[in-house]
Formats: sequence, C-alpha cells, structure tokens
Amino acid sequence: MKRATFLKNNRGFTLIELLIVMVIIALFLVGTVLGVGVLGYGNAKSAASRIRAVSDNVRIQNMTKKEGCYLVIYKEDKDYFLRIETERDGTRVVTSTERLDLRKGNISFQSSDGNRYLVSDILVDGVNVSEKLELTYAKDTGKFVRNSMGILIKNITVECNDISYRINLVEATGKAYID
Repeated sequence: MKRATFLKNNRGFTLIELLIVMVIIALFLVGTVLGVGVLGYGNAKSAASRIRAVSDNVRIQNMTKKEGCYLVIYKEDKDYFLRIETERDGTRVVTSTERLDLRKGNISFQSSDGNRYLVSDILVDGVNVSEKLELTYAKDTGKFVRNSMGILIKNITVECNDISYRINLVEATGKAYID
C-alpha cells in the first residue's frame, strides 16, 4: 500500500527545479572558463619570475667563477627551455637545462636597435624570429654585453592568454626587473 501511495505523489520535476539545475551547471562552466584564464596568468608570471631569477644567478656566477657563464632561452617542440652554458677553454658546455612552465605562451625580446624578435623554432610570416635568446654578461662588472649574435638585449616579454610580463634588463648593472 505504501508503494502505491508513493507512486501517486511522484509527479516528476517541476520547471523551476529544472531551471535551478541548469543555473548550477552554468555556474560550474563559468568557473571552469575563468580558472583556465587564471592558469595562463600564473604560467606567464612564473615563467617571467624564473627567467629573472636565473638571469641574476648566471650574472653572479659569471662574475665569481673563472669560466664565462651564459643564459640561453630557446623553444623546442612547443616548450620553452632555460639553459645555462659555461665556457671552458673556448668551448661552451651546457651546465643545466630546465623547462619553463609556459603553456600556449610566447617569449620575445627587443634588441638595443629597437627590433623585436620572437623566440621560436619555426619561421612565422611577418615576424622577426630568433631560434634562441642569449644573455651575455661582462666578467668584471656583470653588465649586459652583446651576445654571440651581436645583439644587446633590452627587454624580454613573456606572454600567455593575453597576459604579458616585461622583464627589463638594465645594461649598466646586468640586473633585471619585471614590469
């Protein structure tokens, strides 16, 4: 008898209940979309911070060690990498390499002559492309000097999901700061 009463009182979903469920699903979707945007923000910020920190470290190593030290940023298979190279007896040796956590982002730099270059392993129409970005420091003062390609870097831009950070390089001191 209880079963028959239960089935009589069960009328299904009302239109209001269905609308409430749809609103809850929409809120979850909006939260997910916003979360993906925030992830891009974090990726660009952490990549820019890591480049600045490694740049300072390489500058100090260059000034304190006998060998020359260089920072190289390059792109390979859709990922960006930081590589520290040490010059021993006129030959460069890779000391360490680390992958930057920069998904769907780009790194570019501006030279002292005002040209902007995209660091990329593929050619892009209408864009100056460089296969690597190399930071070179003076042994005695630590200031930035022209790299092996004859380019003096003024700033580095890290972009991801329409968010960008500029790392300004102070030529006279070799220090870097993020805008």
